[in-house]
Amino acid sequence: MEPVEVTSYAVHSLFAGFWTGSVLFVSLAVLPLARDGTLNAAPLSTIAGKLTTVSRTSALVLFLTGGHMAGVRHTSESLLNSQGGLFQVASLLAALLLVNAGLLSAANLGFL
Repeated sequence: MEPVEVTSYAVHSLFAGFWTGSVLFVSLAVLPLARDGTLNAAPLSTIAGKLTTVSRTSALVLFLTGGHMAGVRHTSESLLNSQGGLFQVASLLAALLLVNAGLLSAANLGFL
């Protein structure tokens, strides 16, 4: 494996873990305190802003590193000439159909 690929995998895993841990911390530690009234609006606003920053940064990094890994590892030949590759293509299409259905539903409900 090339150093760029190793770095991409490491950064991808690091940001996935960081984002997951941040969301779990807010869900399990911060939100119960906010519901009980122990945590007032000022710290909650700061925490929400930081979680938004972490989420946006992680989404961008995961998109870039995941795109790089997919581009390097999965060629059209490896996806279309193997049984596993055909399943990966089908999974991607299924996910895109779900996104499409969600967007259509949101548009019909007036959210878009």
